[in-house]
Amino acid sequence: MDTRERLAHVMARPSAYGLTTFEKATTFLFGFDSALEFSLLDGFADWLADRLGEGRSLVWSRLAHDLAVAREMQAGGSLDELAPEERIGKFFGIVREFLEQRDGRPLPAPPTVSIG
Repeated sequence: MDTRERLAHVMARPSAYGLTTFEKATTFLFGFDSALEFSLLDGFADWLADRLGEGRSLVWSRLAHDLAVAREMQAGGSLDELAPEERIGKFFGIVREFLEQRDGRPLPAPPTVSIG
């Protein structure tokens, strides 16, 4: 499984990797990026800051949180009202959007699991 396939799998099933909170998901992704010598999320902080119109001095995890909050508010909701898995889904949606725009191709679909 290559890096993009692994990431797509994690995004599809975060709880299988122990990612039960927004903070755990961002920490995991920071470690994943670190293991890849910070190439996975190259440009992510600037991309987020461009969408927010501010925050170039902030760490990407904060910017991603702020963008998720802003998008949820635009939709008439609140990030605080969402269940943890929904918050993680919003975060990974932002990451997916960035990677697909930057790389010019979609992330692969995660593998399906069939029983029996």
